Amino acid sequence: MHPAKQAVGTATVNVLAFVRRRPDGTRSFDAAGFRATASLALRLADDATLLWATRARPEPRVGLMGLGEALDALGLACAGDAAVGFCSDVAELLALGCLRSNLQLGMERGPAAIRNAQAALCRPAHARRGTLRHAIVTRLQPQPDLALLANGVALPCGAASGVACGADPGARVCGAMQPWIDDPIACDPTYRHPAPTETSPCRPSSDR
Repeated sequence: MHPAKQAVGTATVNVLAFVRRRPDGTRSFDAAGFRATASLALRLADDATLLWATRARPEPRVGLMGLGEALDALGLACAGDAAVGFCSDVAELLALGCLRSNLQLGMERGPAAIRNAQAALCRPAHARRGTLRHAIVTRLQPQPDLALLANGVALPCGAASGVACGADPGARVCGAMQPWIDDPIACDPTYRHPAPTETSPCRPSSDR
């Protein structure tokens, strides 16, 4: 897909932005806020795709970034059961938030044309009846430029940069999140940016 066209149909929610600091100094995750934002993200992505002619219209996808830094902010060890459980919960919230908008958009705008063979095979019965606008919505993919705009937060990282899904703890996280993510996960969702260097001046937002 052309990069500009792909960007039009893609929305990404920053998990780290929903880590809140309590008055006593501890931190918590705003699950309701994250879910509501995921719901809004799909609606906005669908709105953006309407700018394209019907035959060339991109299919919206919603993903996330900042998961690794959210684990750090919450004091969760990436290899621990609590961290894997949190990642699964985040994926579930992403899916449920998108489902809410998907149902609403289906009722308002009808089902979008299916141009993806995988989507046609995976489309559930209630989607075929027209209650869902899109058959496949959620995807985790690298978006380094967008991450830099968000102060260099962590983002799902592809194998090309040396972080592969088959390595522990990435494999456990992928396995916990995949039931809630429509497209296959081919990345480590908890990847963190390397330490800043002279050639890479951007710092992770947790250091700012």
